Amino acid sequence: MTCYSDIVLNKQFSKKNLNYYLPNISASLDIGKQRNKQEDSVLILEHPFNNNIKILAVADGMGGLSDGAKASNVALLNLAKWFLYQLKLDNNLNNLVCEMQVLMNVIDNIVRKNCNGGGTTLATALILKNNTIFINIGDSRIYIKNNNDFFQLSKDHSIVWDMYERGEIANKDDMRFHKYNNLITSRLGCESKKLRIDLKILDNSSYQDLFIFTDGVTDCLSDDAIIRIIESNTYLKMSQIIVKNAITTDSYNFTLDSDEYYNKICGGKDNSSAVVFSKKLV
Repeated sequence: MTCYSDIVLNKQFSKKNLNYYLPNISASLDIGKQRNKQEDSVLILEHPFNNNIKILAVADGMGGLSDGAKASNVALLNLAKWFLYQLKLDNNLNNLVCEMQVLMNVIDNIVRKNCNGGGTTLATALILKNNTIFINIGDSRIYIKNNNDFFQLSKDHSIVWDMYERGEIANKDDMRFHKYNNLITSRLGCESKKLRIDLKILDNSSYQDLFIFTDGVTDCLSDDAIIRIIESNTYLKMSQIIVKNAITTDSYNFTLDSDEYYNKICGGKDNSSAVVFSKKLV
């Protein structure tokens, strides 16, 4: 089964572990050690009329097991249908940006009407001939790597990210230990509209590799840990390797105030998903 067919048939939520591969792309999701159901969804697609145009996405459902899984699936299903059947390949970049912003609002309305109060994050990259359009909603993350530079392109829509930007949390890595780390400030769906869309455009020459993660990865692995994994493994199964490390790695920090922070993060505490695109692969 392909990633798209699993999305259409709503199969991802019933699997404990899945891996998908396309040329230059890998995607993986795992239920983790503490969840009974899979609420993450992943999407990787090449356009049927131009395989240089690709879409990559992860979605992390919330709002109860069945509703969260449905919300993440519905979001990626509608994103995929737009990509396959409505995307105009000759559209100019400005028009395409406007179209994607409208699309996010359309998907938000669909999720709110059809998912029983469930909601989802969304992080996606539309790779075009010369540019890539990135959209982030919620606290799933987008990273890019160019030569030795690896950095987070997206900003988390979360309480702890706002605290970090205000200087109330000193170090970025401390955010994942904070007891408010699961509180997000933007999402698709849920009963009331709470949608903030962050959109960025990069020239394709400005990055070599692209990574998209749900927080089941970035809560369990620091940025430095992800860099070490990337530098010591082949890109062929990179998403699978990163997810496996997120499932098996426990993190500790005993220097933080225990009233506000947890001292330990257990590997596999949540569903974990990763999508990796690398120009190094042929």
